[in-house]
Amino acid sequence: MVGFPADSLIQQTLEELQDDPRELRRYKDFSLYADLLPFLPTNIKAYIQSQIGIDRDLTELDFTDKEIAEIDKIIFEQGTFDPDQINYLDYQTSDDPYADIARNVVGLMAKHYDVSEDEILARKNYYVLRDPKNPEKNITLAEAEKKYPGILNADPLSIRDLLDPAFSLKTTLGRADVLTDENGNIIIKDTYNFGSPKTNIKEKAGLKGVGLGDRPMYEAARRLPLYNRLNTEYSVNLDLGTREDYEKRKARQNRAVGGFVESGIAIQNILNEI
Repeated sequence: MVGFPADSLIQQTLEELQDDPRELRRYKDFSLYADLLPFLPTNIKAYIQSQIGIDRDLTELDFTDKEIAEIDKIIFEQGTFDPDQINYLDYQTSDDPYADIARNVVGLMAKHYDVSEDEILARKNYYVLRDPKNPEKNITLAEAEKKYPGILNADPLSIRDLLDPAFSLKTTLGRADVLTDENGNIIIKDTYNFGSPKTNIKEKAGLKGVGLGDRPMYEAARRLPLYNRLNTEYSVNLDLGTREDYEKRKARQNRAVGGFVESGIAIQNILNEI
């Protein structure tokens, strides 16, 4: 019986991936997101999942190839600023790390203090807000601007952002724990959520009458969960494999690229002789 060329290609791929457990899982195991909706960035799919009430773990199987390549670059090549956590600084999606995820901070403070936005900006050293990383502590707006660069200079949401795998990771994972298991596998763990019923009630009250600011689409998407009863949190667990796995993967990819280049040169030499 003659096998189909596709069968031999599948078998060859399976054999090549035997020493790369993560990529073998990604190749063999089915993911609704990666296999049926690969054209949509994961941040959009993860957001929709949370807003239609589906409690389902997000894993390494669900991310696009470009997103997985980007997270590999951050973890295994670039390295994170904090070895125990991936943070907004690590994604390098804008000159100021918080500019492309900034919310209407000034509008919210103006409403809270019952003054104009111009007044807030004119007295940054006077007006205070809760520190996003430490809600028990108050800091001045000037301190917040220094600690969270870009928090007052929001970049407009663009098509480029939506197509950028690093931005997709930044708005899916955000801050997440980076762990190493007993076998040396790098694990990224997080909880994907938009607050809780208790905190959302307080946030809704605080946002009442506050405009959408300079990034209306992004701000509207962040506010929708406050009013959505289906808003659901779920776990994110990414098994990125070991550093040894990664080195083998890079070597295999480099061989594939080298073979492609050599084939291209050989074809070009033939064409030159015609």
